[in-house]
Amino acid sequence: LDTLSPALLDRMDIVKVGSYGVREKVEIGLRYLVPRQIEACGLGKRESVEFTKEAVREIVVAYTREAGVRQLDREIASICRHGNDRA
Repeated sequence: LDTLSPALLDRMDIVKVGSYGVREKVEIGLRYLVPRQIEACGLGKRESVEFTKEAVREIVVAYTREAGVRQLDREIASICRHGNDRA
């Protein structure tokens, strides 16, 4: 909004849409998405797949741009599928 002129801002209705922050996305990824994708890809206890908090944070920062976690889920699934190919 800082780049818009005051005259234009006076004529606009600003709608703020909430989204998850990086910390929320990391927690959702670790608690829900990673376990679900590990199970969906058939990776059990014998395969050692581990997602650290730092790794999930890097995925969030580097590979996801949307407000939700759909792309994060896709990226985690891709990693799990790649891990399954090597198992």
